[in-house]
Amino acid sequence: NIESLETVSIYPNPATTTINISSSQQISLIELYDLTGKRGLLKREANLIDVSTLSPGLYLMTIQTNTGQVTKKIWVK
Repeated sequence: NIESLETVSIYPNPATTTINISSSQQISLIELYDLTGKRGLLKREANLIDVSTLSPGLYLMTIQTNTGQVTKKIWVK
């Protein structure tokens, strides 16, 4: 259901220490990848992600819910 996946929001973006994820659906898995495809982070059932240990740059965050999956761009300062 594409409409329910559009309700996933990520803030702040760009982020320096943490990223909040808000969704009307239950979040089951969050994966964060750098642009080379290397996974930098894996979290299960989380709404707050600590990015303070990641190198600055652009990342792709894949969020899995019970209705599907969505990928968002994240900037880490």
